Amino acid sequence: MQYKACTPVIAPYQVGAEDSISYGPGKRVGKLMKVDVNPTFENVKVFADDGIAEEINIFKNAAITLGTNHIPADCEPIMFGCTYSEDKRSAEYGEDDIGQYVGFGSVYCKKIDGKDVYYMEWLHKVMFVLPNESRTTKGETIAFNTPSITGTAYVDANGKWRTIDNFDSLEQAISALYAKANMQAAGAKTE
Repeated sequence: MQYKACTPVIAPYQVGAEDSISYGPGKRVGKLMKVDVNPTFENVKVFADDGIAEEINIFKNAAITLGTNHIPADCEPIMFGCTYSEDKRSAEYGEDDIGQYVGFGSVYCKKIDGKDVYYMEWLHKVMFVLPNESRTTKGETIAFNTPSITGTAYVDANGKWRTIDNFDSLEQAISALYAKANMQAAGAKTE
């Protein structure tokens, strides 16, 4: 039973000589609220002698939905292609903005036979799109509006789309995630 999740991370996807893949440097994308990964497969069937002789399911892509408490300003140029000025604290969005492919990962926990097992999930090549936004006035009650970012995961240059590793502790899983994203482990916080 999965019951914990934290630490959403993106890292620019880079392909080098002979299809070597590297990432980074990575960045935290706020605090994780929810991640949905919905793979799509192409089903191919070969019919022979009035029946199915062969059937193959080939990975096509995966729809990603990331719920986070906020999108840090330094993540937006990577994910969405906008221009951000640190000194002006200003983001500009243009009609031709295109984000970069990124690796995307997070950590989650499952209770298995009474023991916590921590998982580091890494999606190798993801393209995110700018989320819809909604704003409301306070009114009689307060309602939080948090971003829900959508994207699509594809196979990388080596034909892989996802890696899931398991660990005995949260610290080990976060450390592995930060190493995958080429981030400093000292910043591996779960808040």
